[in-house]
Amino acid sequence: QCVLPDLRHHGESQGLPPPDTLEACADDLTRLAAHLGLAPWAIIGHSFGGKVALTWTQRVPVGLHQTWVLDATPERIEPAQAAIATERMLAPVTGLALPQPSRQAAVAALQDAGVDPPTAQWLSLALRQEPSGGWVWRYHVPGLRALLRDYFDHAFWELIARPPAGATSPDRGSSRPSPRGGRRSCPGAPCASASPACRCRRRRAGGCEGGRRRAD
Repeated sequence: QCVLPDLRHHGESQGLPPPDTLEACADDLTRLAAHLGLAPWAIIGHSFGGKVALTWTQRVPVGLHQTWVLDATPERIEPAQAAIATERMLAPVTGLALPQPSRQAAVAALQDAGVDPPTAQWLSLALRQEPSGGWVWRYHVPGLRALLRDYFDHAFWELIARPPAGATSPDRGSSRPSPRGGRRSCPGAPCASASPACRCRRRRAGGCEGGRRRAD
């Protein structure tokens, strides 16, 4: 069984209260697992979700055997450098004039601003159409900014060097996180969630990709 939650301020998981930290994201996952009655065998975190997965692993949840971290660095980044990286990563989101007349128009505008076509298409997955017809971001930018600050402020080398007993050492990546709204793997019907603001999808599967959780 595979569970694919949108982390707070991503996709449909909007409206969750502060603090917006890695610990808060791990709390969200803990509540979701309890609500669904699951003890996940493995957790897979991609990009920003990689450090969320590591944060959750530190708690040594019952039943966890493997932690996979994809495209994320476990290192801490100095505040000045982190502030620059955060604004650079959020620039495509904060710089897009809203609302856009269509998803295709948003993709074109992102490319005009210097975003490469594959990234522009991927970012467009985080757009939603308003009743008026215009397209706007799902993202809560202040929340994302706070999450990224906390992401850059934490290091997990000690956890990787000494994983919890019975757990497989996390995989190692070398990239930076990016805002994410689309759910691109393990499609299925929406399931119940720990709160109205937290959305996820489930299906029987051998595994899944991205900043998601796998539960067997």
